[in-house]
This record gives sequence, C-alpha cells and structure tokens, in this order.
Amino acid sequence: MEDRLKRLLALRYLYYVEAYSAVTDYEYDMLEKELKHLPEVQTPGSSLAKSYSQEIIELAQKLK
Repeated sequence: MEDRLKRLLALRYLYYVEAYSAVTDYEYDMLEKELKHLPEVQTPGSSLAKSYSQEIIELAQKLK
C-alpha cells in the first residue's frame, strides 16, 4: 500500500508541479479511487514543489 501511495503522490507532483502526465487519466483515477481512504490522498494536489518530499520528487523523476 505504501508503494502505491508514493506512486500516487509522485504522479501528483508530475502533474501539478511539472505539468506532465506519466499515466492515462483512467490509470490515475483508479489509483486515486483505490487509495481515497488515506488522509494523504484526501488533500488535493499542490502546485508548490515544496509540498512534496525529496523521496517523492525522486520517484517522480523515475516515472518520466
């Protein structure tokens, strides 16, 4: 579960900070739906890079 959460947060970083979509809308929506009960997922994405940990940013770069 933690790996999937990190992936979702990395995808959010790419989308909101770098304006880059690494997956289809459908794939993203399914991941959001699967994890929607977690507090980290209930907060909307942020366009502020400082909102994301270095670990999430590094993962995001690998997803490109």
